[in-house]
Amino acid sequence: MTGRARTLSVLVLCMLCIPAIGESLQSSSIEWLVDSSPHIGVFEVTEAKRSATRPHSVSYEVTAKLTTRKKGAPPQTVRFPYTARRRTEDGIPEVRNGHEFLVFFVEGRDAKPVVKDSVSLSDPNTRGARSVVLTSSFAVLRTKAKILSAVADRVKLKRNVAIKGMKWDRQFMISAGRCVGIVAVPPLDSEAWHALRSLSVGLLLIPADEEFQRQCMKGIRSDNVGTRASAAQWLAAFPGKETEKALRSLLDDPWKQTVTVGKEGGETERVPCFDVRYAALDSLRRIGVAIEAPSWFDKRVRYHFRRQLW
Repeated sequence: MTGRARTLSVLVLCMLCIPAIGESLQSSSIEWLVDSSPHIGVFEVTEAKRSATRPHSVSYEVTAKLTTRKKGAPPQTVRFPYTARRRTEDGIPEVRNGHEFLVFFVEGRDAKPVVKDSVSLSDPNTRGARSVVLTSSFAVLRTKAKILSAVADRVKLKRNVAIKGMKWDRQFMISAGRCVGIVAVPPLDSEAWHALRSLSVGLLLIPADEEFQRQCMKGIRSDNVGTRASAAQWLAAFPGKETEKALRSLLDDPWKQTVTVGKEGGETERVPCFDVRYAALDSLRRIGVAIEAPSWFDKRVRYHFRRQLW
């Protein structure tokens, strides 16, 4: 299998899992965490009790006090679980009194803040879901300064997103009739991919904002077929003339692989599949563009593509 085909195969395997997982097995980008958390604060650990020890991780019950408010009205004290994960170079980080955590809250019953996510500022994890600080550009933030800078920059934009009432539409998160979030498979060999690769499903929830739209527009011009195909899928979150023009430009994308499809009588045959073209065609139709089937279109291949991808 070629490198490009391997990229698409991994993408297909991961995307196949999306409808069944919900938010619990995916990680959230720092941008999504800030947008979707009405309350955020920096907390200092006052007690850290080990609750479980495993070969590659140690779990703690952490009690902490608020030292700095970053957004909204976080509580003065908080208790939350946290898992420190092994790093290849220096073993498993230990959580101790005085360590700092950045804690994100949603509103629970009676509008009281409930812990949604937490990340260590004193010794950040670099691998594993829901504890590594990942960006929408698929990078890993490894220091307190970079993490807090990213939070401050995002808070200034005031792009608040209400989670309540949000619905899934394939890999998109829909609120009030528009796409506000995208569940993405990080590009192969990106920092985010390596940080999440210990999971069976390495997915990252990203805001559907203008910055990510520009990232997708850049992605469709990539030399990597997996990047182009992913960008074509994600552009369906941004309906409009600019998106339509960009997607139409991909209907002549040259890359293809050969797939097996069924024939009448139960036989099969091998036919070409233009992955980027099919991704673009699917997104065009998804944003409401009426488009006739191109000459290369084979409904059996389209079914094969959508069945695997969604």
